[in-house]
Amino acid sequence: MIGLNSGNPLESDFDEGLQVAITFLDAWENQDYNTMYSRLSPNARAAYPQAEFTTIYQNIWEDLGLSQISWARGNVTAQGTTVLFEYTVEFQSATLGPFTDAMRMMRLVPTEEGMRVAWSRMDIFEGWSTGTRLDVRNTVPTRGNIYDRQGRALADQNGIAVQLYLTRNDIPNEDACINELIRLLGREYDDLRALFELYRLDTLFYAGELDQETYQANERILNGTCRPTRVGQRATRRYFGNAAPHVVGYVQRIPADRVAEFQALGYPPDALVGASGIERTFEDELRGTIGTRLALISATDEEIRVITETQPTPGESVYLTLDRDLQAAIQAALAEAYSLAEPTWGQTSRGAAAVVLDVNTGAVLAMVSYPGFDPAVFNPDNPYFDSASIIQGYNSDRRAPLLNRATQGLYPLGSVFKVASSVAAANSGVVPLETVLPCNAQWFGGQFGDSREFRTNWNPQNEGMIDGKMAIIRSCNPYYWQIGVELERYDPFCCPITPVCWAWVCAPGLTA
Repeated sequence: MIGLNSGNPLESDFDEGLQVAITFLDAWENQDYNTMYSRLSPNARAAYPQAEFTTIYQNIWEDLGLSQISWARGNVTAQGTTVLFEYTVEFQSATLGPFTDAMRMMRLVPTEEGMRVAWSRMDIFEGWSTGTRLDVRNTVPTRGNIYDRQGRALADQNGIAVQLYLTRNDIPNEDACINELIRLLGREYDDLRALFELYRLDTLFYAGELDQETYQANERILNGTCRPTRVGQRATRRYFGNAAPHVVGYVQRIPADRVAEFQALGYPPDALVGASGIERTFEDELRGTIGTRLALISATDEEIRVITETQPTPGESVYLTLDRDLQAAIQAALAEAYSLAEPTWGQTSRGAAAVVLDVNTGAVLAMVSYPGFDPAVFNPDNPYFDSASIIQGYNSDRRAPLLNRATQGLYPLGSVFKVASSVAAANSGVVPLETVLPCNAQWFGGQFGDSREFRTNWNPQNEGMIDGKMAIIRSCNPYYWQIGVELERYDPFCCPITPVCWAWVCAPGLTA
């Protein structure tokens, strides 16, 4: 008789299986993939080479933004020669937040090497089989708004922008139209004139956009002066009147060099983030809590299992002390002043700034920097044909429109120093406020030792004789040059010291 010897059956060792499972999971906690791989069954090692096995775990750690994992043992039972090890894993993820995957099952089988893990991808997440994929989706919530002191929107996430498209042939008077757009868009004459000149008389072109309420209030005037060929609307994060771009800031796509930083915080790669101003400073508050979802998806794009999910929480709104109307009025006044001064000082002046404070509280009611810019141009949904060129123009403009002159500019005191001069001159009795002096277009200081024969006032017209109060109001340069001469005669050491000390030294009777 011929007999077949099938060999001795492999014996299961419950205690060894238990210890192998513990060693495997402890190694996972420590990212010790060599130890983990050594506990795999021969069949598992044949199906997954060590390099592939290690890469799978490393990718999971990186893709989910894991900082650590921990595990807890559940029931351990035997089913034939297989040891069934039930356990729960808690994941600490920067991308998804902490989440728990419970009731997991590890299978340990007898091999010639002893008890080993019958490993597959399902030992990472139940249901992760061949042909399925892990899908991480982050949902950015509705961004918070930015309001002024009276609750009026400066940045509105659900804003409506009204787009103006013009055809030069349809405009009755281009200069009148441009002057109206200066007021409404806060742009300069030369800027708008250059825009008009880019197009033929019969070409439809995009001129700019307004807030819905601004357009409605000025629709009749626009129809009379510019006669828009087409008026469109779009939903966007709208900045009211572009009146406070330096303060409010703007949003843009995540910069290429910061993608990893933001993705670690759960941002999708195409998310919009605050890039300057309040938008950037209060990014965490305005953003809200990003929603996360980790799911297993089949080869046919069907959802097999949701492993963890958190709902997005809308961002908080930020309230500023700015007064929107005051801010817009100052912005428009500066734009108009520079347009009118284009033939004279407007050609050389690089910009201006204005800050208005509440004298009782110190609250900032307005903070304007000129020239400004359109914050919408940084948002990918902007209507501009070539926004990259516009941004490049901002960066190359010698006037530095992106600079917030109110907070970032470093300038000599200029006419602010006149206040200190007035205090010192009046309180010392050298030049009382009632003193009348000429405020002419030119001041001849050569007779007092000036290196120049004469200096010119900012106003090319003679203003006649004025007193100290009017000198402050008119910011009369000749008046203060003469004050400087008189204070020098009174005390030669007054001038080199700071304004505060000047007022005290030259006016010993001054009290706080």
